[in-house]
Amino acid sequence: MPVDAGSIASQVGASGGLWTHTPVDWRGNETNTPSPPAGWPPNAAAATPPDGSRVDTIAPSITAISVSGITTTGATINYTLDVAGTNQVEYGQTMSFGSVNTEGGGSGPQVKPLTGLTSARLYYYRIRASAGGLTTYSPQGTFTTL
Repeated sequence: MPVDAGSIASQVGASGGLWTHTPVDWRGNETNTPSPPAGWPPNAAAATPPDGSRVDTIAPSITAISVSGITTTGATINYTLDVAGTNQVEYGQTMSFGSVNTEGGGSGPQVKPLTGLTSARLYYYRIRASAGGLTTYSPQGTFTTL
């Protein structure tokens, strides 16, 4: 399900068109201290824990979606992800899809071959990408096998 900006605004809190901010630690827990916790460098960002790892708080963006290599029994779905995480293509002959290709990972260009399709059929597909506990779905697309 796509991220709903209205829900985010109501959860984060907006007042008179200005965003309000409650200080949080790297786990997202509210904190009343404006300085980093003990052991953190004085210029540490709120989203950077002491071990230097990063907690992603932005849902993945799916762009450059295309279909290539359409044959009688297969096709390839191509797309690009802006953050590393898991991703897969849901596809089928109905809008409820029914099949899922093997889950992949990483960011950047992705190439997902679909095999075992039936010739001369309309297929529906969408891409699901997850990172940092957030999931994004691409718009639904279609292609027809030869």
